[in-house]
Amino acid sequence: MPLVNLILWFAGVQVFVEQMITLGGYAVLIDQLMTYGLVVLLIMLVTLAWVIWNSRHYGRHNVRTHELAALTLAETADVAGLEVSVVEQLQYSARITLAFDEHNHLLPLEVDALWPRNSAP
Repeated sequence: MPLVNLILWFAGVQVFVEQMITLGGYAVLIDQLMTYGLVVLLIMLVTLAWVIWNSRHYGRHNVRTHELAALTLAETADVAGLEVSVVEQLQYSARITLAFDEHNHLLPLEVDALWPRNSAP
């Protein structure tokens, strides 16, 4: 593979020298670079205009004026349809296998606890 790579690299250098130096391809390259540069500049200007418009239109209307209260463990257990002790056990589990019942409540099928069930973390 290194020998094949060396042969292909040398062939690429030969093609580059022939196209760019012998046939004058550098002039076409310079023309293309100017075109590509203008396209990149246009993209930057459009993006800048979009950022300015968004900041002026939405920047003054911050709807996140207050932080919502954190859910308690009891509220989490109630939504999940579980006992608080089960949710505490799930919090400190290394691996949990869950399913859902017909009311979309969690059904813990398999729980690998990090700590023993009766001890606090």
